[in-house]
Amino acid sequence: MSGPMKNASSGMSDFYPSFLLPMTEWEESPGEGEPLIEERPSTDPIQLAWSYIRKARSVLLLSRTKEAQEWAMKALELFKAHQHTRGLVHVFLFLGILFLEQGALEKSLENTTLAIELAQNMKSPELEILGLHTVGQVLLKTGEVHEALQYFLQADKKIKEATSLQGSRVYYELETLLFINLGEAFIALGETDNGAEYFALAQEAATHLNNVAVEIRILKGLAIIQKRRGFREEALGMLERAIEETQRYSLRLYLIELWLEMGVIYIELNEYERAIQIFTDVITESEKNGLFPYAAEGYRNRSLAYEASLNFREALSDFKRFHETLEYISLEQTASRRRDAEILFELERAQREAEIFRLRNVELREHKDALEKSNRQIQAVAEAGKAITSSLDIQEIARLVQENLKTLMEIEGFSLATYEEAQEQLQFVFCVEKNEPRSLPPLSLNDSCHLLVWVVQHQQSIRIDDLEKALAEGTSTLKYLEGSAARSVMGIPLTLGGTIIGALSIHSQKRKAYSDEDVRLLESIGTFVAIALQNSRHRQELIRLNEALRAEKEALEQLTRKVSRLANHDGLTGLPNRLLLAELLERSIHRSKRQKTLLAVLFMDLDNFKPINDTFGHQEGDQALVEVAHRIKQALRASDVIARVGGDEFVVLLTDMDNEEGARLVAEKIIKTLEQPLYIEGHLCQVGVSIGIALYPQDGMSGDELIRHADEAMYRIKRAGKNGYTFYSAL
Repeated sequence: MSGPMKNASSGMSDFYPSFLLPMTEWEESPGEGEPLIEERPSTDPIQLAWSYIRKARSVLLLSRTKEAQEWAMKALELFKAHQHTRGLVHVFLFLGILFLEQGALEKSLENTTLAIELAQNMKSPELEILGLHTVGQVLLKTGEVHEALQYFLQADKKIKEATSLQGSRVYYELETLLFINLGEAFIALGETDNGAEYFALAQEAATHLNNVAVEIRILKGLAIIQKRRGFREEALGMLERAIEETQRYSLRLYLIELWLEMGVIYIELNEYERAIQIFTDVITESEKNGLFPYAAEGYRNRSLAYEASLNFREALSDFKRFHETLEYISLEQTASRRRDAEILFELERAQREAEIFRLRNVELREHKDALEKSNRQIQAVAEAGKAITSSLDIQEIARLVQENLKTLMEIEGFSLATYEEAQEQLQFVFCVEKNEPRSLPPLSLNDSCHLLVWVVQHQQSIRIDDLEKALAEGTSTLKYLEGSAARSVMGIPLTLGGTIIGALSIHSQKRKAYSDEDVRLLESIGTFVAIALQNSRHRQELIRLNEALRAEKEALEQLTRKVSRLANHDGLTGLPNRLLLAELLERSIHRSKRQKTLLAVLFMDLDNFKPINDTFGHQEGDQALVEVAHRIKQALRASDVIARVGGDEFVVLLTDMDNEEGARLVAEKIIKTLEQPLYIEGHLCQVGVSIGIALYPQDGMSGDELIRHADEAMYRIKRAGKNGYTFYSAL
């Protein structure tokens, strides 16, 4: 093994996959109370599980997601088998990040939420805070920035409340993570200055850590801020420093994110070949390791680079691959949920059938001497089960159970409670005493002296013939429902395949009101009750899944429309771009050919525009371009088309003309409208325009030919003194 890592061991640095991770595949630092990984395999299952999760984190940083998931699932099995709650929290946090990187956002939230609940139950503030951060990061990645901020602010509150952590390394790690996440959130909202303030705080807090993973995230955030402020070269420098660190420690996952940011800057610097190569590396690395959200982003950005370099064929090809990748992600998530639901349904159906078969066989064996009576009871149970399982409403299920039981035995009180695993409670859904409904608080599973809790903990039915006498004589310490006048009591667990669903109890004021036969009868009906309760839960889950699928579909459709708009329009002026212009021009040529009309292409290049950029800066230059686009558009008919095809180049498409005079009038009108000076930073700036005109069909039969000829005519005006127009035919 190599020497110690740059981030020395701490209570947190080995915990959180997206924040503080081991720097190489084999250099791990243990958390507090966790065993070190030895070079030879350990025989201790808990120590072995910790080694598995560390290996999972290491290979994830190398972007090997499939292998990372395999190690994590091995750790999960061991921690579950030994009921190691702290280990389970770590595994679920890791799976939350892993699924996030794979684009499985629903699974990511599910695992992270479970980690938070376990951390709360074990009263571990640092793990709960990490869980809140992870949920926030998932929401940030899905574009729910405001919701993400709420989780980050909850984490901030928890950090301030955790006074025992203040001044420790754990505290600085949590504080640094908070500032980084808040900085990224404000950048996503477009609030660059606020983002810069939080990254500055993160830099200050990180001085206590000396952790390379932190430095990389901070450098990335600061690079984005510099890019937003127009300092692209400085941003590139920061990204190059970050990439050097990722390559030094083989952090392939961070490297992909940094490549994406660098590629975008190269597009903005018009270095398209470098941008295309970078995005090709992103796509190759992402597809190789199943990181399809990154692959989709690589295709989208490479399409923009190809388009900017006028390679429209490759741009369109990448744009299609971008949509195909998004569709693949969506289909994979849907198929996974469907497979899980089908497997669960088939498994539960088999369990229900096996359980019913077992119960019926038990009843037949135990009641050979009273076959007629047993048959009547079985028929009653079947009828009750049919009625119970026909409903999916919990209150209705409870009412039907009570009514059916009253026809079979003595009942003065009835209660039905469901087991809530997350809260470790029994929640009463129905309780009746002498036909009067009662409202009871939940029962904690820590209250082992309560009869219903005992039934659930031992998964065993119980019958007490005289509760008052048993308590008085000390033969039983179990208490029953508060305020109940019960003497005889029966309680049964509601289970399916060994899984607790809830508990059911009945009671009477009479002594010895129930027999062993009554217990078996109640257990038989309890099987149907458990099935009905489980079906009710599944129905609610299916409703939730359907709503989630509908929301995902709507989000995808909205994203498709947005992407289509971005692919065909100029981001600054909102005008059609070169790609859309080519499509509209070809359509207009076909229409002109059918209708035997003229079509004109006006290629325009602004005169004296460069001094505006040089004097006032690119932001003011962009404002000038927006104003010029607006003026030109005002000079056109509603049916005419104006597109921005370059920095200060525009193309106007005129259709349905009888002669070239219409093109001449429009050119003169555009020149006249730009004679009025532009108002920039309190100064009046004069720009002109050189216009070249090509006519269909005499100057060209295709769109590319018409644009090329119009461009040549425009350059003739440029050479002749600018601020004028000429026809290609006059050359």
